[in-house]
Amino acid sequence: QPLHQTKVLRWRDTFTKLAVFGLTQFGRALFLDADTLAIGSLVELVAWPMPDGVSIAAVQDYKMNRKANVSYWSNEFNTGVMLVRPNATFFHALLDAMRGDELAYSFNMGSDQQLLASFVGT
Repeated sequence: QPLHQTKVLRWRDTFTKLAVFGLTQFGRALFLDADTLAIGSLVELVAWPMPDGVSIAAVQDYKMNRKANVSYWSNEFNTGVMLVRPNATFFHALLDAMRGDELAYSFNMGSDQQLLASFVGT
């Protein structure tokens, strides 16, 4: 069963990536979307310095509005490549907020990226 339901079929399975935050047997976990191609070593990325208290490191997302033919950097990050510090407290708080509709986020229409951006306050 998916972690979260969305009406956008394209995103219906993307919320499964949030389970990476529950892998608490690891100090760090690198999540890569299935369409990500690594052309070199990932050692430096896994070793990237993360300040104490930070649970996620990801790049800023770049969006394109095809109707307006405009591209721009969004205020969200891209969850296709994430370095995370698994944390049970963070993971359960994320799930509780998601299920309790506590975020300024459109659960029926949004993606995992929008959910995480709302949760961590980016």
